[in-house]
Amino acid sequence: MILSVEAKKAVTYQWYKNNQLLSGKTDRELVIKNIQSADYGSYHVVVKNASGSVVSSTATLSSSFSGAPSITSHPQGRTMQPGGSITLSVTATGATGYQWQKDGANISGATSTSYTLANVQGDNNGTYRIIVSSPHGNSTTSNGALLGVSLPSNLS
Repeated sequence: MILSVEAKKAVTYQWYKNNQLLSGKTDRELVIKNIQSADYGSYHVVVKNASGSVVSSTATLSSSFSGAPSITSHPQGRTMQPGGSITLSVTATGATGYQWQKDGANISGATSTSYTLANVQGDNNGTYRIIVSSPHGNSTTSNGALLGVSLPSNLS
């Protein structure tokens, strides 16, 4: 009687990026932490055993994210008389979060693309700006919009 046992064939893995060998990357999985733009590219793995080798399909790592959001239209300030209203607004690409500030301090609840001040008074004088942020944690701050509230010339 003949008994045979098929020995488990040893498997090896070798990862490549852009068809270049990734030295030391010989695990079954390739883990990339804290992805940076230098990591973008095409990846594949060659799997070998005693019977031969096989090359995986290519996987491409890329991003459509280009960095911090970009402000295409900054808020515009002006000088006005008491009692009027003004709406400050911003247009930005790549932004999902908004926070308006007056003189560098956050304005509570002012978290949209526009901020309206009604019945402006002297205490509304100041510089208004907005911080726009991306879902990736990057942010951009607008130019300051100076709001001046002045008395009519016949009252001064």
